[in-house]
Amino acid sequence: MERLVAGFVASSILLGMFVFTSLPSRAQGSAPQWTTGDYWEYAGKGNISGALNDIVERYEVKERTMVTIGNHSYDSFHLSVMVSMTAGDSSMSIGENAWTRVSDCANVKTEMNLLFIHMNITFDPPQQVLDFPLNDGKTWSSTSIMSMWAMDTPPTNTTVTANYFVSGPQRAIVPAGAFDSFNVTETTMGASSSTYYSDQVGYFVKTGFAPTSGLAGYSMSPFELKSYNYQKAGGLVWIVLIAIIVVAVVLAVAVAMIVRSRRKRRMIAQMPLQGPVFGEPPLQQPPPDQPPAQPPKT
Repeated sequence: MERLVAGFVASSILLGMFVFTSLPSRAQGSAPQWTTGDYWEYAGKGNISGALNDIVERYEVKERTMVTIGNHSYDSFHLSVMVSMTAGDSSMSIGENAWTRVSDCANVKTEMNLLFIHMNITFDPPQQVLDFPLNDGKTWSSTSIMSMWAMDTPPTNTTVTANYFVSGPQRAIVPAGAFDSFNVTETTMGASSSTYYSDQVGYFVKTGFAPTSGLAGYSMSPFELKSYNYQKAGGLVWIVLIAIIVVAVVLAVAVAMIVRSRRKRRMIAQMPLQGPVFGEPPLQQPPPDQPPAQPPKT
């Protein structure tokens, strides 16, 4: 019995080890798996023409839908975006809607309301800001026709080419925590930016913007993740907890089986024998004052 239990325990422990080692790496640069209700909130500062603004941006996944740009349709996530700016006693909020391609978070379409003006921006093909899987030294380029128009005005088309370079993984420390991430540097239209993507949060943990020309009087501090809800990350925690519970239950059952087996052996050892051969009645002992019975003469 002990050998059978030991084999059962060993198999269960190996199964638990397989579950743990099968979990994805914390910094493998893979595409996120968003779910409705996921959100990311960032905080930073912006200096616009000498006015220092505290800026908070919040991105929330609303739904998964198809978006048609030109002659192509793209499987996309719809995100609501809220940008709040505060300077002294003044504050301002801008609401946006953004659509990103499911497979790689590429920019597909953006709609925003700036004061009383409704603006639209589309990218054809989508602007590929991430190329999964990410790894150190990876590079790529993305060229899209960016169309912008406001209200009923005809669109203005601009060809945008961006170059990207990846370094890492490296540890990024932000208000929401410390995360293993990849630094993706983008250079386009005379400006460069760095974004830190992390599997743990399913999106960026930090962004930085550094103008190189044509943007005098405008600067931004890095935007850092302050809070988030990424349900895929929570699923990994549940997998680990389930694996721990399974191994613990198996060990408890194994101990109970061993204790029961040993107790049964002790009970059998203390039981009297029923006769010289199992199944025969016990020998009849004569009274003390009588001689033992003699076998019949032949």
